[in-house]
Amino acid sequence: MIPMIALLTMLSAGTLKAQTGFGVKGSFNMVNMLFKDANDKKLETDMIPGFDAGVFAEVKIADEFYLRPELLYTQKGNNYELLLIETKTTVSYIELPVNFLYKGALSNGFVMVGFGPYFAYGIGGTAKTGSVSVDVKFANDYTDASGLAVYYRPFDMGGKVMAGYEMPFGLQVALNASLGMSNNVPKFNGKEPETTVKHMGFGLSLGYKF
Repeated sequence: MIPMIALLTMLSAGTLKAQTGFGVKGSFNMVNMLFKDANDKKLETDMIPGFDAGVFAEVKIADEFYLRPELLYTQKGNNYELLLIETKTTVSYIELPVNFLYKGALSNGFVMVGFGPYFAYGIGGTAKTGSVSVDVKFANDYTDASGLAVYYRPFDMGGKVMAGYEMPFGLQVALNASLGMSNNVPKFNGKEPETTVKHMGFGLSLGYKF
């Protein structure tokens, strides 16, 4: 939450005055969760469709360069098969990407290239195996071994890249990709996990800048 507090502080200080644009966006994504076991062996998992939607700001920091914070509701997850039994996991987050964005004039619009970190906080989800569905819960350390819930750490962070084009009337089309850098497996009874789970995905976004 620290990056969001810093952003709000900047806004209240009046440093983002006239050269700030605002917009809305949504993305169709293909997402996955990358599993590694205690032997650092990668487990085979499949992508699932997801989406994100929210708002963004573009703050000019120099000619052709912008800071672009976004506030999104986003879905992540994967599909995993074990002994011919599939488990589909979908996890919802509130996400704050902060991209450093280059916008160069091209034809009557602008080419866009950006990269930067993202910070996310889990708010819900489900893991469904056959007809049985359990909730996704969030904890940094948990003790529940009943199997009636799947646990992940609430805080996730990683990096994003984007490339696209802004049309003269404000419509933006972009390709995006993200890769998680933090392990989402929590401690169990105070013991550090031997396995790792990290998010990744790529997709196509549409936005409109007012």
